[in-house]
Amino acid sequence: MVTGFDSDGKSIISMDGPVPDAGVSKSPDREVHWVWRSNDVPSELKDTVDPMLTYVGKRDWPAKEGYLIGIFKWDPGAGYPMHTTPTIDVGFVLSGQLELIMEKGSTILGPGDCYVQRGTPHGWKVVGDEPGVFVGLMVAAK
Repeated sequence: MVTGFDSDGKSIISMDGPVPDAGVSKSPDREVHWVWRSNDVPSELKDTVDPMLTYVGKRDWPAKEGYLIGIFKWDPGAGYPMHTTPTIDVGFVLSGQLELIMEKGSTILGPGDCYVQRGTPHGWKVVGDEPGVFVGLMVAAK
């Protein structure tokens, strides 16, 4: 669901429904629904086009001066290898357990936990026997 304004300048629900196919990325053990993005910060509030309709390339990080928001659902045991992105990532675990792996140590995040990942080398792995579901906001950083 996305809010906006009508022709009289009144607030409305302007979009409601599933993420467009262009914003969905699937692999055998992971699924990501990229729900919103912007190539610029600050973003234009009066834009009426769903930016996910034209999401070409399905990059896993935002444009150089933008942001990207996704809902992630990973199967038990699924993960992402150690990597670094030029972003500040803020995430919230909705269900399951997610291991955040650092170069020195790791921690387990569960439902209700929040993380702020600041461009450091890190990896992820779903631990336990239920899928890991989390929401992540990635903001381009210097």
